[in-house]
Amino acid sequence: MGISTIPVDPLVANANDLSEVDGVLVTDIDDDGPTSDILQCSADTVERRGESVPVGGDVIVELDGDPIPDRNAFTAFWRSRPAPTRRFPSESVVMGPPIPSV
Repeated sequence: MGISTIPVDPLVANANDLSEVDGVLVTDIDDDGPTSDILQCSADTVERRGESVPVGGDVIVELDGDPIPDRNAFTAFWRSRPAPTRRFPSESVVMGPPIPSV
């Protein structure tokens, strides 16, 4: 699929001014991957409680009508698709609120 994600936990939600702790934040995208023209990854980091926290980028909260509350759900969604037909369902992705880059 060519992307990396982290769960939107309270620290990530706070650093990104998100009102809900839900979904996964896209942190990296393979330039040649199938999502490179669809998603945006985190552009920067900020320091919170001594940790580097990604900011900016897309938050995925739903795919094809399936809720994506965390990385486990995201991984399960992806693994449930047969490998030969796997594609990122760009027309049925529900994003969280847009996160401005810092």
